[in-house]
Amino acid sequence: MLTVTDKKSCPSFGGMTSILSKNFHKTDDILEIYKKEKTRTSGIVGTLPPVWIKKIPLLNNSKKEGIKEIFKAFTLAAVSKHLYPASAELSTAFLPVINALKKCRIINSEKDFSVKYLASGINGDVYKVSVNNENFAFKSFYSTLEKRDFGGDGNFAEQAAALFINRNFPNKNWAKFYFGDLTSGTMFSAFSSYENRFTGKAANLEAAGIITNADHRAQYNVKGGRCVDFGQLGYLERATKKTYRYIYKKALRSEKSVLEIAKETLKWKKSQFAGDRLQGCLMSLDRLEPAARKKILNIIMPVMQTENAIYLSKNLSVVPSSVRLKLFRTLSGFNNPEIDLNIAENLLLIPKPQKPFKELAEKENPEINTKLAEYLYILTPAERIEYFKKFINMKDKKLNEALAGSLVTLPAKAQTEFLHDLLKDKSIMKKMFKHSSCLSAKAINELNSNFET
Repeated sequence: MLTVTDKKSCPSFGGMTSILSKNFHKTDDILEIYKKEKTRTSGIVGTLPPVWIKKIPLLNNSKKEGIKEIFKAFTLAAVSKHLYPASAELSTAFLPVINALKKCRIINSEKDFSVKYLASGINGDVYKVSVNNENFAFKSFYSTLEKRDFGGDGNFAEQAAALFINRNFPNKNWAKFYFGDLTSGTMFSAFSSYENRFTGKAANLEAAGIITNADHRAQYNVKGGRCVDFGQLGYLERATKKTYRYIYKKALRSEKSVLEIAKETLKWKKSQFAGDRLQGCLMSLDRLEPAARKKILNIIMPVMQTENAIYLSKNLSVVPSSVRLKLFRTLSGFNNPEIDLNIAENLLLIPKPQKPFKELAEKENPEINTKLAEYLYILTPAERIEYFKKFINMKDKKLNEALAGSLVTLPAKAQTEFLHDLLKDKSIMKKMFKHSSCLSAKAINELNSNFET
């Protein structure tokens, strides 16, 4: 959405630009934002270089029409049949751009504009565009509807990352992103070569929750907090909300400040605002000493909301061991299947996990019990038989497959008894052979007999 916001008639953008620049978003979320806003913006995000905007003549006290014409010209270049990396007619594709820049008085003649093919990647081609001796990178994506999870490459992922990073790191460590068109799949940024690295202090990516993916190509995009390309960037959960990042940065400076935020949040009780602040405190635990973590958790546990409980159930490793059993009781009280499954997956992080095992098993959730089946060995031999029988009576295929792997933990007599029940499902037989060397002799004979049959 294009609006005029000051006396100089310099445009700024709302809509997609504003939303995508505030936080990191998953690709599906970006697509929803795009569908909602594209009728007003035609898919355009960002803005032209300020020096261009200054040169555009006013029309009815506005530069809106001139800006739109330039955006349209770059879109035409992107979809031109002449836009091929090795094409001798490459300049033909950019004729609409040259004409628009001349009309808007950004360049005086064609000599002030040049374009050169640079490279091709998995998702698009990159061109070096020179306007009045200033270099820019113009990227044209092969596909406009990239469906990879955000944090990779592609039209939506890279442009959203560029908007977020340029808003949160307004320094020289990042290639300046100017504008892009999500509909045609193009983006326009300042040109930064790999040889000509940025100067100044590296950006603190960790504080904002930005990470580089494991893909080997990521090492060429970001190095030492300096970026020349917005592909192969991922994110941690704290990148999704400003509140999370604010509290994390506080934690980097002082444990006391996070403790004060947790205490202050109590006055907002069960509001969404309180939940976000508590979540920010929890996301900062890994930066604090165990004693400070314990104090904060004791404040948060009595008032935590579902999203806080889900986060803790996934991240038990940041909770001091002395608090984990108490935390389990609090989390279990939510009676939330997602929370219970997360606890089951992190069961061995809880001191004396036998009691949590039994409490979770009583909820009779096949998915949770499938995970618990892996931990039958922590129980006494008699208890293993008791819970094996309880689980097998649920007659769940995935649960039975997990039980097949834990059959070796049972006494010899029980192995033979339960093996007969498991082999009623012939598809489990292959699973059984993987563990057959650890079974009792009688159980192995039973297994071989069924296999021959």
